[in-house]
Amino acid sequence: MIPEDSVKPGSTDRKPSGWGTRHTVIAMGFWGFAMSYAMRVNLSIAIVAMVRRNDSIPTPPHPAPHLTYTGLPLRDFSTEFRNTSGPACPTSTPIHHGEAAAIFDEDPGEFNWNEVEQGIILGSFFYGYMLTQLPGGIISQKYGGKWPLGLGIFITAVFALLTPIAARTHVSLLIIARIVQGLGEGLCTPAMHNLLGNWAPPQERGFMAGVTYSGTSFGTAVTLIFSGYIIHGGVLGGWPGIFYICGIISVLWFVLWCFLVYDTPAAHPRISGDELYYIQSSIGSQVSKVREAVEDNL
Repeated sequence: MIPEDSVKPGSTDRKPSGWGTRHTVIAMGFWGFAMSYAMRVNLSIAIVAMVRRNDSIPTPPHPAPHLTYTGLPLRDFSTEFRNTSGPACPTSTPIHHGEAAAIFDEDPGEFNWNEVEQGIILGSFFYGYMLTQLPGGIISQKYGGKWPLGLGIFITAVFALLTPIAARTHVSLLIIARIVQGLGEGLCTPAMHNLLGNWAPPQERGFMAGVTYSGTSFGTAVTLIFSGYIIHGGVLGGWPGIFYICGIISVLWFVLWCFLVYDTPAAHPRISGDELYYIQSSIGSQVSKVREAVEDNL
């Protein structure tokens, strides 16, 4: 750890060039939020393959030679299209009921959850998510943002790995797992606010916050794109592979987070003296300006 008094005020007054420790913090924040949102939306994709579809496919009625609407005869063009010479029209090769049923029966799904149960499962994440927003801010302010954010994503990752087991055991266990995941992720945003307040110089705060929170969109987009390929390709068992992959990557992120990120620049053992002074002097000067403005208004 570098003592604060070891940094001489006259050592530098400019932003250090190159990759700094603060950039590692926002890179890890970007990755953390990407995985956070990946584990939030993965069930929305996986549930399509998890739920058993209705086997009864209604057979379309046979077209009548003359259809009527409000007493006015309507001409039926289906026969004319079938008799037209040249390339076959789509209506000339109808899909029979048996063929359509075979298409949908290719992957019928494991669970027979109705629409109400599916809604409760998908919404259960937010039951826990909304409960830890305010406590997350209080805890981060008192103890720092590193561990609330890191442990929040780690807990979410563990229960992502347990999601297939919970779903196959009982639907109530799946709901509980999603609630716990929401409790963990509710800590992330308040904790990241605290870290940015300690690590981001005022002139870089917009850039650092933008990069960090853009991980939410990146994680969502990547999950929506690749989940279908994972299910279709049967990777790690199909739909369970989505949860396994998200959970494993998030656990790896947590290991790196423990060694690369610290609550404050002064607590980081590998930060350079120039960068430490640059961050502390920039944030300190902003605090002094705010204090002077408050005193002038009194």
